Amino acid sequence: MITPINSGNSYPASNDLHPGNCFPALSNPRLPHIDLQEPLHNLTEPALIDSAMPFMPHLGEFESGSTEELYKLTHEVAARPDDKSSLSGTARRRRMQIGQISLLRISEATGGLYGSPKLGGTYPGQSGPTNRRFHRDFGG
Repeated sequence: MITPINSGNSYPASNDLHPGNCFPALSNPRLPHIDLQEPLHNLTEPALIDSAMPFMPHLGEFESGSTEELYKLTHEVAARPDDKSSLSGTARRRRMQIGQISLLRISEATGGLYGSPKLGGTYPGQSGPTNRRFHRDFGG
């Protein structure tokens, strides 16, 4: 299930992706380094975007965010998002195509959904961009 659905953005095995209205931007883009073994509290602050005001990532930064589209997948479907490489280092505006998501039927049902605590998911129940939780990979 995809919400909102727009037939102009749908293809036989993929759908276009558009940015949501919030990106977690670095609160201090001049940090000398980021230690992934430590929790990343207060590292980002919400950057709201709309049609009139684009979100401009700083050069050399990796930004994650949410999409306008919401996907609800079953145990028999896998999703693979891909960005548009031609957009690297450019401003992001609402309703601008930033990538595509490919939907694939898998041969066997999974043991649980993405983010499931049963599978050791890092982001269970996530609904929007959050701080990265890499420190958990180090037992922190």
